[in-house]
Amino acid sequence: MENTLEWGMAWIIALQEAMGSPFMDTVFEAITFTGEELFYLLFVPSLFWALDHRIGTRVGFAFLISAYVNPILKDLWSEPRPFEIDPTLTELRTPGSGMPSGHAQSSVFVWGTLAWQVGRGWFWGLAILWMLLVGFSRVYLAQHFPHQVVAGWIVGAILLALFILIDPRFEKWMVQRPLVQQLAISIGVPLLLALAYPHNDTVASAAVMCGFGSGFVLMRQYCPYSAKGLWWQRVLRTIIGLAGLLTLYIGFSLIAPAQGEISESLYYAIRFLRYGILGLWISLGAPWFFNLLAPIRQPKTQLEPE
Repeated sequence: MENTLEWGMAWIIALQEAMGSPFMDTVFEAITFTGEELFYLLFVPSLFWALDHRIGTRVGFAFLISAYVNPILKDLWSEPRPFEIDPTLTELRTPGSGMPSGHAQSSVFVWGTLAWQVGRGWFWGLAILWMLLVGFSRVYLAQHFPHQVVAGWIVGAILLALFILIDPRFEKWMVQRPLVQQLAISIGVPLLLALAYPHNDTVASAAVMCGFGSGFVLMRQYCPYSAKGLWWQRVLRTIIGLAGLLTLYIGFSLIAPAQGEISESLYYAIRFLRYGILGLWISLGAPWFFNLLAPIRQPKTQLEPE
């Protein structure tokens, strides 16, 4: 392992010496932002509200599953990041251990899921290129060693393959369940996941799963929603939806107690509630609100059949 870290450190130093500049720093920081929680918080709802709610749902769950699995693997391997060994490599300080790269893992799982849904060869090419760029940015910015990025790609590919295999069967089985059972599964499974491995990231991702999944079930039953519409309707829905989402996200972060100020169990319970409401807004609250606004809603005759 020590030899691997030494080789990775030499690779990062050589890369920065060959390519390093303020301009390239900005470029790769922009690329690496597409692997951050905030980016997915903006990107997934936009897909759901403005492109296709089914695609948005699958891409959203891909990210949430990856966000749940990654911190568990990081705790299992517990490897240092490059800047922890040599702080002069970068001023960026990403928390948590480095193995495997969460950015690389999520980029493969999320963009692979989106490419699977689009179903076009050219989009697969763009998706794979972006996966490589995200991973490369993590090495250039000294947030991960090369082998940690490769490990992230491998984990992401395994999760993607399992998701493509299981999701269509699970979805078909799920829609055949009575509404009460669908809600019980949508709420119960994420709750068990949060209890099984309480951690800031796992609780947050499980909570969004809970709100997002249960909201989707209720949306399909009581306020069917379609993302179809004229371009300006899609844009306006997205702006309104993101404004509500960011208001909730920022508002909760300002009033919620910090970790250590209250008991751990209460802290995680509040965190679960906070992120659960965000998920509920994406799949139920915003679509319900859109359906109330005549200028941006779709006529009921044009709603996609469930």
